[in-house]
Amino acid sequence: MAKCNFCHQRKGKRQCPVLKGVICALCCGENRGNKIQCHVDCHYLNQHGSYQRERGTEYFFKKRGAFLRSLYKKGGDKAINIVNLLDMLTYSEFHNNPDTPDMVVIEGLEYVKQKLSPIETPTNFVPSFGEILWDELDDYLSNKTEDTDITSETVDKNIAFIKEFSNEKDATICFVAGITAFIERFFPDIATNIQANKAPQHIIIP
Repeated sequence: MAKCNFCHQRKGKRQCPVLKGVICALCCGENRGNKIQCHVDCHYLNQHGSYQRERGTEYFFKKRGAFLRSLYKKGGDKAINIVNLLDMLTYSEFHNNPDTPDMVVIEGLEYVKQKLSPIETPTNFVPSFGEILWDELDDYLSNKTEDTDITSETVDKNIAFIKEFSNEKDATICFVAGITAFIERFFPDIATNIQANKAPQHIIIP
């Protein structure tokens, strides 16, 4: 059997069109998409990507579930309803682009936090997603009994969650990809309605 065209030591068992020959499993796993610029249709690259996404999704579910339970203990249904509304709006805006950088969501939430503050702070930058969040949240709050303190604290905790998740070494997907998978897994009817451009509705966790 021919030797690996990358390390030239171990036996090569996988065909690699980039190296124009065979590569061993170890070199393939350690270098694909990095030192080896794989073709987009590479079976091993796509297989690895699918595994990483699945692993990352399950990890997100675990972290998000713990976050929601903690949020409920401190803020009850009011806090849960607010964060669910924010998640639904995030899904509505970005479900077709799950690789959206987390900073886009963070900037939007920080704009909402600023709008909730009793101290008006002038700003030269108004993120488009922030405007979307604020328009919907302001309308929601006008018809509910949630007070500003609970809302502001919930938004702040959501920002902290996203920042913490983004910096974790075990997080192999971004927040938007995680929340997209979360809603499609646990709230498929709402996801279907959003995808069909029907009237949005608030996500309520049982």
